[in-house]
This record gives sequence, C-alpha cells and structure tokens, in this order.
Amino acid sequence: MSVPTKTISYFSAPLLAFTTAHAALNYEISSEQVHIGDSTTVSGSGSTANYSNETAVGDYAVFDIQTRDEFDNVTSDYAQLKVTYLSDNGNVGSNLMIGQTVNSQGLTDTGTLSVLATINGGVGTVTLQFDWYTFGSFVGGAETESSSAFTDTINYTTLDIDFQQIVTVAKEDVADYTLEKTSQLTATDNGTSIAFTDDGADTNVDNPETAVSFTSNGSGSQQIAVGKQSTDGNALFIFEFRDPSVIAPFVEAETIPVPEPSTAGLLLGGAVIAFTMLQRRRK
Repeated sequence: MSVPTKTISYFSAPLLAFTTAHAALNYEISSEQVHIGDSTTVSGSGSTANYSNETAVGDYAVFDIQTRDEFDNVTSDYAQLKVTYLSDNGNVGSNLMIGQTVNSQGLTDTGTLSVLATINGGVGTVTLQFDWYTFGSFVGGAETESSSAFTDTINYTTLDIDFQQIVTVAKEDVADYTLEKTSQLTATDNGTSIAFTDDGADTNVDNPETAVSFTSNGSGSQQIAVGKQSTDGNALFIFEFRDPSVIAPFVEAETIPVPEPSTAGLLLGGAVIAFTMLQRRRK
C-alpha cells in the first residue's frame, strides 16, 4: 500500500459494505494475542507512533483466526497465526509494525493483517514468516506444550501494491497465484521465488489491479518478503485470508500454477535454503 500521503477516496458505500459483508466461509483475524510495534492505527504515511524501540529480528505477533458465515456469525475457531520478523534486508531495524487492522489509511476491516515498515537505503525488504498452528497452540502470545502445526491450504491476498512496492514469496511455499487480467503488477520468477512489483501505480485498497492472491501448498509455513523497489520511506501492506477476497475481488482472474523451484535456482540459492530450513525448525 502506498504511503506517501495521498487522498483516500474509498470511503464509499460499496467499501463500507466490505467491512461487514462476507462470503459463505471466510477466514479472518478475530483477535490479537500480541503484536509487533506500538500503535496499530496507521494514519497517513504512518509515523514513529507505530513503532517500538524494543522491536528486533526474531520478534513475533500472534493472532486468532476464525471462520464467519455470510451473516458475520462466528462458525468455528479455525487456527492461530504466528508472524515472525525473520530478517531485515532494508535497514528497517525497529521500524516495523505487525498487527490486526484497526484503521490503516481508512481501512477498518479488522479481519485483515496490517504490516508497516520503514525502508532505509532506497531498496530493501523485510522477510516475514507466517506459521499456522491449530487453535489453542498459543495462549497470551506464548506457545503451549501441546502446540501443533496447521497444514490446511491458506489463501493470501495482498492488497494495494503501489508506489514501487514489492512482495516476494518463496516458490516452495505456494501452489499458484492469481492476478487480475488487467493487473498493473508484474510477476518475476527467479527460479526459487516470485516477486510481484508495480511500475508506479497509485490506486486504492479495493482495486484488484494492484492485488495478488496466492495459495499455500499446505506446508503450514510461508515466507513472504515485503518492501520497496526504490526510494526510502514507509510501506504499508494489507493481508486478507478470505477466498475470494471481499475487499478487492477479481473481475477477470487469471490463476497461474507455480512449478517446483528450478534445479539451477536451488543450486544458486543452496546456502539460503539451508539457512531457511534451520529457521523453520519448530520446537
């Protein structure tokens, strides 16, 4: 999501309906056990009020996930999501917020996840690890002895990728991705990961042309890097776990299967993959 300050024009009746209307079954954040940063209200470009000086690589946030029906009734406890600040490749330092959406540049859909980061150095990303657990694996943000991985397929939608932002997913973590037929985003496959970038887009959160959806492969863990392609500054990213998206539904969706990571890519990235496997070891 863009965060040079821009005019927010999506306070319309249809968008307000997005915050209350749901498809048959939607996976949503129902509550937050612990978040990263300070204030989770993002006004304008975001500010130092969103960050905590104590934030460091290795910190994590925990969220409860529930399903809701078309009448917005909770139908079941679904899972718990742990999002870890895995690595800093953009001189972000403590300037990171990960929390349940409260009000992110006007979006008040609390079923979504908001990530705000300040990128320094012009080009860079912060890598996040999304680990899914069975419901009850975390209490008060602490992992219990009976915790277990949750390996159902998860649909992610990342919204409003504009102002030279970038979202990268590891190919080993996803089965496919979906873009609008008239998408303003470019997908670049380097053999081990796929990067989604815009070329100077400036849109709103409900525009499917700057959204991308991808489906997990059921591993229970996905790594996603978010950041900027150029220029320093703040970058806001919204993640939705409904299938299909309620905020920015595709009009003419094009789904592309993700092949296995290439042998060449795996050889070139061997050291990185070995490190990743160490990071993914659970207790």
